[in-house]
Amino acid sequence: MRIIIKTKKIYLSLLILTILLSTAWSNVSQVQANTSTPVQITVSPVSISGIISADFLGLSYPISRIATSDTMSSEFLSTDNSIYAKLLENLGSGVFRMNDGNTNYTFWLTTPPAGICKTGNHPITVLSKANVDNLFAIAKLTGWSVIFGVNMGCYTSTTIQMAANEAAYLQKTGGNSLIALELGNEPNGYALLGLRDSAYDPTKYEREFNQYADAINKAVKHVRLAGPSTVVAQSWFTHFLGSGSIDSSTADIHDDLATVHMYSIYKSKSGIDGIYCEPSVCQKIIGMLLSEAQAEATNTQITTYTTIAKQKNFPLRFDEVNSVSIGGMNGVSDRFAATLWGIDTLFMMADSGASGVNFSGGGCHGYSPISYCPAGSSVSADSATSNSQAFKANALYYSMLFFHEATEGNSKPLKVAYDKTLANLGVYAVQAQDNTLRVILVNRDSQNSVSTSINPGSAYSSARMIRLLAPAINSPAENITLAGSSVQDDGSWTYKTDEPVNIVGTKYPVTLPPGSAAIVTFSHS
Repeated sequence: MRIIIKTKKIYLSLLILTILLSTAWSNVSQVQANTSTPVQITVSPVSISGIISADFLGLSYPISRIATSDTMSSEFLSTDNSIYAKLLENLGSGVFRMNDGNTNYTFWLTTPPAGICKTGNHPITVLSKANVDNLFAIAKLTGWSVIFGVNMGCYTSTTIQMAANEAAYLQKTGGNSLIALELGNEPNGYALLGLRDSAYDPTKYEREFNQYADAINKAVKHVRLAGPSTVVAQSWFTHFLGSGSIDSSTADIHDDLATVHMYSIYKSKSGIDGIYCEPSVCQKIIGMLLSEAQAEATNTQITTYTTIAKQKNFPLRFDEVNSVSIGGMNGVSDRFAATLWGIDTLFMMADSGASGVNFSGGGCHGYSPISYCPAGSSVSADSATSNSQAFKANALYYSMLFFHEATEGNSKPLKVAYDKTLANLGVYAVQAQDNTLRVILVNRDSQNSVSTSINPGSAYSSARMIRLLAPAINSPAENITLAGSSVQDDGSWTYKTDEPVNIVGTKYPVTLPPGSAAIVTFSHS
């Protein structure tokens, strides 16, 4: 039934009320409304991609975080730091990616001769052998591997040889912990940074990449190369994979790891600036981040890249990923909304057949899965660390923890079917090697709960569920719980509570509160 309000005074009053309610949104808990029609979910035994790699999860850090010149480095990657090691242990195996825009200004053992590099006013970082030793010590301690970035921002014969010498030491020290050398970082932006002229294009990058690869190949054998590590540059990615610079068919230096970067919201495209937002602006950004349209756009972007990689027979790692580009947005990237976004993104990437994902971060940033804040600093404007080591598990850490819990046991993604028009809901399914089935539910709607009815097939006779919850969609990380427990100051997390899901007929009904997620585990008869 449609109601037409003709009285201007009533209309104005309703309009004002709507505005007031909208303004107050950012500080209220989720409304306990419910969808009227349960979403019917059918899980098919058909796998849609291969087994999810044990090192699927990863962290992407600026390479300066391990450098002597970085004041955080002595504690940040130290084998003596039990809190950081515990936070990594909770996630199982993983991959450190040490590369970002600072790599363009980072040099091995010494600075290059004056005048040969276009560094401008950007600070120069010099890596030492001790820096590398320290990184691989914690990698081996925790069972994590390393993708290490090599400077291609400064392109000269001198720096090419420096890169070859660096590669030799990295392989010697890292051994099997070094899984790839990533040559360059976002080369499609070199011209904008003044590192190349305006005519710089994928063909020129390809030629330079090959020169670096040849020099490295002379210095050390069988080191895997990765690239092109581009962002918002599909044409560069496509050209590079078709160029033969990295070769999926051979086992020599030209090995087979394609890498690309992805952010759901790009500040430059969205008219967003800075790292802080007013509550009303944060509300709008969160609304964008968790919208059905954004989920579809993210999934399309993911499948586009994975399809290109599959056609060229390359494994693909999304090795720099986050919700909002250029440092994120406090009030969004450090809130529960980002946790839900992260879960969706991880499972979309796993479903598409990606080999792994590295969430970006580092330093004292709330958008980083694990932040490190020295005494007196805080992760965000209203959230300070409480443990003495200044490490904190943030919103995206819970995304990773959730994913790890859901995919244990050599899991492979399965096909699911449901009507996406009924609710703003993400649904995924994985089957472990022992045939345990887990269905993942993500309610992106911060205002309405969602009723679902899951048909896992006749092979399963019982189910239990754990929930990921927070008081509100904009809750900070310290208010998030998974299976009834939050990550503690010492880095530990304990699986505390689950609940049975009772079968009704042949289906299992599950209701999700507004803005929440769940893992439903089905066991055999």
